[in-house]
Amino acid sequence: MCREYILDTNRYRDLRQRVANRMGEIQFDSKALLIVQDAAGHIWEDLGEFEEVREENRFPMENGLLQLFGDAFAAMGDEALKLLEIGKVPNRCNQSRHYIFRLFARKLADSYPPARQWLSEKFKNEPLNRDLSYALRMSQDTSVSEENVRENFARYIHDGNNSDRQQLCRPEAKMVFDLIREELRISNENLTLKRLLDLLKFFRHRNRDHIVDIVLEFWENLSKVDYKTLVDVLVLYRVPTRHYDTTRNCLERDLITKHSTDARRGLNILLKSRT
Repeated sequence: MCREYILDTNRYRDLRQRVANRMGEIQFDSKALLIVQDAAGHIWEDLGEFEEVREENRFPMENGLLQLFGDAFAAMGDEALKLLEIGKVPNRCNQSRHYIFRLFARKLADSYPPARQWLSEKFKNEPLNRDLSYALRMSQDTSVSEENVRENFARYIHDGNNSDRQQLCRPEAKMVFDLIREELRISNENLTLKRLLDLLKFFRHRNRDHIVDIVLEFWENLSKVDYKTLVDVLVLYRVPTRHYDTTRNCLERDLITKHSTDARRGLNILLKSRT
């Protein structure tokens, strides 16, 4: 599973359905505990394919891998819940780079109602526990209505609240890309453009077709706010094949502007991605 995801991050949904979500069907002892230990220990670091991943791409790559491990953990129902109850799921990975408990608890609560009930009771006794708070808050409403997405989006544009940004990046909030386009068509305020760019950046390797579409369509406006971040959003992760030539032309055009340094950096990343 790790090797396949590293080779092609676009296979997340396929791997989740075909491998991770079926982990509960496997018959062997302590499988939930092994999932936790492998995730906390970053078992993928032993793979040659991971060693070839560029340093700047490793953190988001690890995030995606942990999502798959969290899906596998959630597929184990009561066995996984018992690990939460006895404190066998660490707050962070062994390297302290990523959260484990809040991710695994949230995914289990989404698919296994007794886990959500346990989280709720546990939080009543530990109201200052940030990991419990996060897992419970993120698992409370898995259905996202159009009204809620619009409210979160309006609030984020006004306040720049990180919690709203996280909600907007949930897979269920698909209409967020239409809202981003609508806002970009009517707004030229630097603060609004900066928040929209930060929102696009927050998706990292996900929804690349939508992200690259928007970045190229509104390149001129967004480049006035933070060109370096704009280049990162465009090329640090996969550029869809249909956009490769347009992306290259866009960056080459900016080689003769004041943004030449970042344009050349982006162009180099793009060209290396095709080798």
